[in-house]
Amino acid sequence: MPSQDLHRKLDRLLLGKSYPKVHTTLDLPSTWLGKGHRILFHDEPTAMLIGLAVGGVEGAMSALLHVWLDRAYTQSSSYVRRKLRLR
Repeated sequence: MPSQDLHRKLDRLLLGKSYPKVHTTLDLPSTWLGKGHRILFHDEPTAMLIGLAVGGVEGAMSALLHVWLDRAYTQSSSYVRRKLRLR
């Protein structure tokens, strides 16, 4: 699972600013669901609504990036995951 730091770095790279409250809110269910937390808040419409509520239009874009990074990270090889952690 991508770290919060990696989510923030992607935000800064693509949006020019990070949105940590968006990522913390999207991952809030992990406190009681653990790794299975993505069954909540990790579909595009819900994530965008949460992002919009927490961080405005840019927060909605950050939330989309969060969902896409999580999905790409889960589906990628261990080689790609190791490379992502290095940056």
